[in-house]
Amino acid sequence: MSDKTWMNDVSLDEYSMDVRNAYIAYKEAYHKAAQARESFETLFSEATVEQGEKVLFSYRFGKLSIKVVEDDGKSARKAGKPKQSLADYLRERRESGLA
Repeated sequence: MSDKTWMNDVSLDEYSMDVRNAYIAYKEAYHKAAQARESFETLFSEATVEQGEKVLFSYRFGKLSIKVVEDDGKSARKAGKPKQSLADYLRERRESGLA
């Protein structure tokens, strides 16, 4: 297993309450930010595009970028299912002598 492998299903059960509470606070803030982002994008789109168009948003490097495109009815692609949990990855590293 490569050290560059992403762990997509991390369980915090074995971490301290401080770590778990910090993650919970982060997730709550992320949820609020996602709601604010959705509200902003909806209002911005309504004020910007005409019927049959949609706005694509990007926030890379802290700057707002947009592209107005034809609305084809498709949404952004969704992430795939994780291939391996963090616990399984760490166990494999221990068993193979890499950890």
